[in-house]
Order: sequence, then C-alpha cells, then structure tokens
Amino acid sequence: MAAEICKNGNIHLIGVPDSNVEDISRVAKEALDKAKALLKYDNQAGIVVIEAQDFFVIPQLGITGSAIGKSCIEIKIDFSRKDLDKIIEIEIPATIYHELSHLVRENKLGYGNTLLDSMVSEGVTCYIEKSVIPREIPYIQPIKDEESFWLKAKESFHDPKYNHSVWFFGAGELPNWIGYRLGYLLVEKYMQKYDKELSELSLIPSKEILKGSEL
Repeated sequence: MAAEICKNGNIHLIGVPDSNVEDISRVAKEALDKAKALLKYDNQAGIVVIEAQDFFVIPQLGITGSAIGKSCIEIKIDFSRKDLDKIIEIEIPATIYHELSHLVRENKLGYGNTLLDSMVSEGVTCYIEKSVIPREIPYIQPIKDEESFWLKAKESFHDPKYNHSVWFFGAGELPNWIGYRLGYLLVEKYMQKYDKELSELSLIPSKEILKGSEL
C-alpha cells in the first residue's frame, strides 16, 4: 500500500499522533516541493512518515530517513521526544533534502556498487542537506585520526565486496559514521574547487568527484 501511495507522490502517515498530523503534512509537502525545485527533479516522489521507538532513530536527531527504490522517502520519528517541534520544523525538511538527493542520483546514476560510489553518494546528499539547512549534522563531524581511515578507504575504493555496514555504521577499528564523514570531505573539496549547482552535483559520477577533489 505504502509503495503505491509513494508512486503517486503522496504523503502517507503511519502511527503519527493526531496532534502532529497537520504540521507534519504541511512541513513535508513544503519541503518536498522546494527540494524537487532545487534539484530540478520532475519524477514522482512520495513520503511515508512512521512512528518509531528511540532505537530506530539517530539519537542526536530523533529522526532517521531512507530512500526506498526510486520514488519513496521513508522517515521514522520518535514522537516521545521533548524536542519534537524542532524535529518537525527542521529535521524533517533536512531529511527530505538528503533523501531526495539519493532518489535523484539513483534515478540518473544508480547508487553504485563500490565503496567510492557509496561514499560519494552519501557525501553528495550530506553536502546538499548542509547547504540548504546549515546546522551540526552528527554523521559528518570530524573524527579522530580520520586521515588514517582515509588511507584505508583508498585501498578499498573500487572493491565491490566492501562491507557497507562496517564502513558507514562502524565496527572494529572503524568508527561510526566514518563513511559519511569521508564522503562529505570528498564532495566538499570538489565543490570548493568547482562550485557546481546543487542540481548538477547530484548527477556527477563518483570517479569524477574523486579526481576533482584531488584528495
């Protein structure tokens, strides 16, 4: 049901408290319209907002999002949080910009199948998110000894058998978010040199961004 609704470009709410339905519907629609205009994306894109327990969301934000297929954005929110107003007014739009950037790239280039592809894909979405809604984003903050992780990542850039979960959510010697952080740095360096429009950035192949970043 949700997938069909998404393809029609609707906003579908699951388990959302009645007191929040109007605000979430308004904020999500406005953010989606603005994001599609900014990224020059004409395809249908729908949103599903789901009530979630605290362990399903990013602790610092109270929310998490994911791009599903090529037409749907799923957003999970912990409605028990005291900062719910901030989540609705700031984090929902930020999540929509982030995840729509994924949909744009997925439709044009695909997510890719190497560590480099994944890092650039996440770096692009994080860069767009931060450009539109400047604030502290937990998954792109500096990480201790990140230069050593950069050297390790370069050794596996073109490996299609890399462990996605380990690189992006941490395990062993790799810290949480390191894949996001390194991907963001790649894209940031590229944009400092070329200053592309955000709609263009979503469509640039990962190898071109790596080369242009000169990292």
